[in-house]
Amino acid sequence: MGSTGERRDRKRARYIARLARYDLDRFSHEWSRRLQSRCDFIRQKAATGNACSAMETVVSRVILELQACPQEAVDLEGERTIRILHEVCSEAVAETVDARMRRLSNMLEVIKLAELGYREF
Repeated sequence: MGSTGERRDRKRARYIARLARYDLDRFSHEWSRRLQSRCDFIRQKAATGNACSAMETVVSRVILELQACPQEAVDLEGERTIRILHEVCSEAVAETVDARMRRLSNMLEVIKLAELGYREF
């Protein structure tokens, strides 16, 4: 049958697909809200250094939900969705890599200072 979270996700996917068929304006509004929520989730995970698994999960769910919608909805929101997800995922990767690079460069500086004989750093 599936877990509660999986059932909730399926129900939400059916709801957004139904909105896309019958009311494109409400679909667009609801899609923007969901996309913003998912982007916030990716940013939150990036801040803790766990962006990769979050990005994979979010992007796959978004694509599956969008594929379940009629072509008019995909035409309306598809390109913008991909662009936004690309930007957010790129930011998350950059933040994760930058933090690691900063730690590495700080460590290299400490090693250089130690080699020069500095006792306080």
